[in-house]
Amino acid sequence: MRLDDRKAARIEFEKVLRTDPNNPLVLDSLAFLFEKEANWKGAVAYRNRLISSSKKGNYSRAVHLYKRAFAKMQLNQLDEALADAKASVALSSSSYEFQALLVQLYKLKGDLAGQNRESIKLKLLESDFLPLR
Repeated sequence: MRLDDRKAARIEFEKVLRTDPNNPLVLDSLAFLFEKEANWKGAVAYRNRLISSSKKGNYSRAVHLYKRAFAKMQLNQLDEALADAKASVALSSSSYEFQALLVQLYKLKGDLAGQNRESIKLKLLESDFLPLR
């Protein structure tokens, strides 16, 4: 997507939000645009709105927590990123991607015990992907 297309899309999405401020598709699209531009603060702002409007315990909430954790990691807000990553894994413990981010965050924080503990869980998830014999 070209930068001009992104700007035009953002303008149109903002128009929709004026009449429907909690439209999850538009909020997610805007978060995505900010993520593509590595505008992590903007991405976090839209993920915050999505998380606050999503139902507790559903998978989409887990996805938004994971994506916010990634953005906060890019902003070097590691404690907040770790809290979000833990919450995403708690909602979806079978997600390899969520678990891998959790391991990465423990590593970045220098928490070897946490990294090792979560790496074991990650290895168990990897074994689920092995072909049956």
